[in-house]
Amino acid sequence: MAPVKEHYFDAFRNAFLENIQKRSRTAKGESHAGVSAAKRPLQKTGEELKAQVAANTNILIKRVWDAWWIQPVRDARAIRQMMEAWYDIVQCDLQESDPYEGERALLTKEANRLSASTGLPFRINPRYRVWDVSYAGWNPPPAELEIHMDIFYARLHELIRWGQKEESVWPFILAWADRMMDFVIHPWADGCGRMSTTTVMWLALILTDGGPVPEFGTREKHYFAMKNIAEHAAYFERCLARWK
Repeated sequence: MAPVKEHYFDAFRNAFLENIQKRSRTAKGESHAGVSAAKRPLQKTGEELKAQVAANTNILIKRVWDAWWIQPVRDARAIRQMMEAWYDIVQCDLQESDPYEGERALLTKEANRLSASTGLPFRINPRYRVWDVSYAGWNPPPAELEIHMDIFYARLHELIRWGQKEESVWPFILAWADRMMDFVIHPWADGCGRMSTTTVMWLALILTDGGPVPEFGTREKHYFAMKNIAEHAAYFERCLARWK
């Protein structure tokens, strides 16, 4: 690794780790299943959970770095494949391989019914939640998550192309992706905060081509700003300004 690149990677890694620690309760060893009675607790808790999240995050950081340095953003499908691979790293050894097998069987029947009635490609992803949430007054039900994520990835690809031409929209793009994943759609069965942080850090790399990456405020400030897209964009403008 070239000296300049190595120095920047160290700074990127430190910012990534700090953001995960500020935002993720799981990274602190806290396993939260209270969002729904259907959500299963993680297999590890306390120091064991902290150690596993730390190990997973270190692998993840290198993958995200390589995704910027090596892999061009081809299309929405490639972004989906990349993010799903990140999720598998985020959740490695934290939960059974599929603790929601029964629930997914029922959801598959519902997705098939929706596909037959609409002609749209409804299907069930084993990485996604099987329960309803109501964080923003609107969140897709489990059987519809893949359709909404199809739209998310397509729109994200469009925003990336826009942001690579226009620096002024960087905070908005980071805010939009973060808000959609963790607050509006909230697709993942666990780790939406860690996945959203990962997405934001990757976006910052590819939009700025190695320029500033955000350094988050407190968890409370982060989630308060997320309720409104304009406030969240202003928050990310401040986060980018902290980069040294």
